Amino acid sequence: MISIEIVLSYRMLYQPRVAAYAGWRADTLARLRERGHEPSTAVLDLLLRGPDRPWAAAGTVRRLTDIDSAERDADGSRGSQQGADALRAYYLAAIAPYREDFRAAVDFERAGLARARLSNGPEGLLQAVRLSDTHAATTDVTGRPVTLVPSVFCHDGPVISEGDGAGELIVYPMSPVARSIALRDHTGPARPRALGSLLGNTRAAILRGLVQVHTTSEVAKRWRISAATASRHLSILREAGLVFSQRQGNEVHHVLSPLGQALAGDVRG
Repeated sequence: MISIEIVLSYRMLYQPRVAAYAGWRADTLARLRERGHEPSTAVLDLLLRGPDRPWAAAGTVRRLTDIDSAERDADGSRGSQQGADALRAYYLAAIAPYREDFRAAVDFERAGLARARLSNGPEGLLQAVRLSDTHAATTDVTGRPVTLVPSVFCHDGPVISEGDGAGELIVYPMSPVARSIALRDHTGPARPRALGSLLGNTRAAILRGLVQVHTTSEVAKRWRISAATASRHLSILREAGLVFSQRQGNEVHHVLSPLGQALAGDVRG
């Protein structure tokens, strides 16, 4: 759902009060200026901030950025071309550099949802996506399929699509840990003492294995160590900025941070 992320990210670009996006905001603005584009233009404001409903803006994004779409203006009007060019420039600065990180974040989020669904059923799934009672009460999806889409830039609450009878799309804020993965937030510099404690066969093995999400108990079982020892190793990796951890019900899920991914590649070599 890149189109809705383009819309939501552009709106987030002008919400400096949301500190979680400060690094992404600064880097995006710098990339736009390096490419000779103004961060805010009348064209982008009209396309991405003008419509009240994000889905309306997302539809425009899809139409203008799909070169082969039959919906595109047949005469290639100047206005349409300007809009398409502005959207592409914005996409290359704000979204494209993070595409692989977005995929890793979505994988982490989906793993958490799958565990929540398996452990606690549909109620656990709704709790995991942080849908409030208010949102649940105003969304009538009885008898229709619902697709849950985790979003990096959806911050204030779920964005629910205008249903077309086939089902609903609910774009919801992904967890803070998943968002940190997506935006390459390493949660600060690694602590020297923690990195010094890192070297060791067991922790190196755990580091290699956390390419996929593991719970603390799964780490203990896989590497045949006690739960307390596994927790200690994971704590050291987390303090070093190499692992992200997130509590989900009675479990804690662990996965490599971008820094951990880089180091794990070196360890494998």
